[in-house]
Amino acid sequence: MSRKSVRTIGVTLVVAISLLVGIVLQPTGRTSAQTTAQAAILGRGEIRGLSLSADGKRLAVATTVGVWVYNAASLKDAPRLYETQYDILNAVFSPDGKTLAASGSTQTIQLWDVDSGNSSGQLKGTEGYYIKGLAFSPDGKKLVSGSDDKTVQLWDASSGKSLTVLKGHTDYVTTVAFSPDGKTVASGSEDKTVQLWDATSGKNLRNLPTLGRINVVRFSPNGKLLAAAGDDKTVQTWDAASGQASKTFAGEEGYYHAIAISPDGKTLAAAANDDNIMLWDISSGKTLNTLKGHTRTVTGLVFTLDGKTLISGSEDNTLQVWDVNAGKAQSVISGLHSGIVSAVASSPDGNLIAEAADGDYMVRLWNTSALDKGPMLLSGHTSSVNSVAFSPDGKTLLTGGDDESAQLWDTATGKNQGVINDKSFVRAVAFSPDGKTFATGDSDGAVRVWDVATDKQLAELTGHAGVVTSVSFTSDGKHIISSSQDGSVRVWTLQ
Repeated sequence: MSRKSVRTIGVTLVVAISLLVGIVLQPTGRTSAQTTAQAAILGRGEIRGLSLSADGKRLAVATTVGVWVYNAASLKDAPRLYETQYDILNAVFSPDGKTLAASGSTQTIQLWDVDSGNSSGQLKGTEGYYIKGLAFSPDGKKLVSGSDDKTVQLWDASSGKSLTVLKGHTDYVTTVAFSPDGKTVASGSEDKTVQLWDATSGKNLRNLPTLGRINVVRFSPNGKLLAAAGDDKTVQTWDAASGQASKTFAGEEGYYHAIAISPDGKTLAAAANDDNIMLWDISSGKTLNTLKGHTRTVTGLVFTLDGKTLISGSEDNTLQVWDVNAGKAQSVISGLHSGIVSAVASSPDGNLIAEAADGDYMVRLWNTSALDKGPMLLSGHTSSVNSVAFSPDGKTLLTGGDDESAQLWDTATGKNQGVINDKSFVRAVAFSPDGKTFATGDSDGAVRVWDVATDKQLAELTGHAGVVTSVSFTSDGKHIISSSQDGSVRVWTLQ
């Protein structure tokens, strides 16, 4: 196949960009309100952490756009968003469940009334330093926070006044926790230590050295065990009263970002950046199971009150609900993308919708007759996906992304059928009318034509002086039309 540039049309491009705040997919026989609730199951934002209310009725999901609060008994119900203008790293409920506190990429702790959703105050830390760790005392009277200013701070939860500032860490404080009796505070830091503090006097009780930066600390429900995990690829435990080192749990490769201890204190769950969740028997140290299903780093873990179920949240923007004894996922709660939707396409018969978003490596494939089941997640790209297109028979989906690849997917199974390595970022894709070839529009200004069956490049069409923004075949398949950031539209004749 050769090419001829038959004409160039100068145009002025006007680009309208809108921020997606929800997707409404309307199948026959459903109301718009019903469909919105089902399509927006997880809402926007990349998941940073999870927290369960003391009564087990509400689940808080900390994300990059705020905190989503769910009915924990029915995660498919539409959640309420407690919105912020900054990333939320931690969100915790007061013991009575009436107040939600959150902290993140700011120097403030935001408080909300859970029932009304109204802001109930802000606690201001050191200007210019993020607050990464946050916890309520068991009686709800105090809050403790850990900050990038290397301090741990105790607050009066009612008045918002600072009670005391605890100094001792030499690097960012990343995580904090109260002991179940409220007498002790544990803090973990990038200085590779876990420190214990008297929650009343502020006295430093103990300094526990570790082998890596600490990302998370947790007390066991009975307060006898302290666990911490971080960048040394282990979960370390100590006797909380004496500080005596206990067991060290080492799983598969990866830094640990989240841990949880079951309500009966018998099971330890830990998640690393290898996307898996390890389950251990705390007493024996035996590995009970490895839970696999997430496709990106798991950032939050919580056990339900009966200990039979584990809920995990991940940067793949899904919640997964696991049967702890069986070691299997009971359900996957999928949501919308974490960024602005960059591409959307409908299959020729209208039964499927594919969509992708900037900054999100996933492609979501929705069946319009079964929206309540959520989308099929297509994972394979390693950077943002910019364009999606269905084959004429609807059996194949074509995607192109900033990982310099175009990928082909079976729309029935979600299986990846092939990865075509391009020479630059793929910004646009299109199938020919007979489905035998496809075109990519690339960031280097070229339009490339490929054979579907062999993945071989058939032609390279050069002439644009800027990024190619769209490509399309004419109905007879003899021409390709492309547009570019150079302000031109070109029509190419294929031979």
